[in-house]
Amino acid sequence: MERTARGESAPDEEASSSARASSRSAPSYSLRLIRAAGGEELLHLGNAYWAGQVEFGPGESLALVIHYWAHQIPLRVDFRSRTFQLASEGPAERFEALAGRLHRQFPWPARAVIYTPPTARQLFIAVLELVGCLLLCLACAWVLLREPAAKGRWKGWLGLLLFGCGAAFSLVDLVRMLRARRR
Repeated sequence: MERTARGESAPDEEASSSARASSRSAPSYSLRLIRAAGGEELLHLGNAYWAGQVEFGPGESLALVIHYWAHQIPLRVDFRSRTFQLASEGPAERFEALAGRLHRQFPWPARAVIYTPPTARQLFIAVLELVGCLLLCLACAWVLLREPAAKGRWKGWLGLLLFGCGAAFSLVDLVRMLRARRR
């Protein structure tokens, strides 16, 4: 998705916002302000895009509303002095400070983590996995001890390593489920 805005009062500025979405990740946005004459990138903001109208002001300035995380933020940009203002009455600041200022003033919204206790079926499956891995570890230990030749003992070691890791994972998963059930 590409949006472009141009105005007659500022002939060599271009504001563009691009978003890319992948089937494996959430869409990500970035706002880039590029000087049309020469293609110089003047400003780049990650996780932001412009929403609504772009107003071109006197000289080489523009006012726009950007969408940053879940916030709608009015922004005034002066390209000649390479400064920005978040509030119309606030002081002008350098472009380099914009990303840090946005991050401090408008933080990423906290993700709501919802802990749901495991069901009895999930606990039963976790216990069954643990018991199964422990039984297979015992079987591999028996193969390791009963194999007369040193050639065949690698199978016992490999099985112990494989099923031991599975048992450790199952045990950690079961402990996590039991702790979540207590909450």
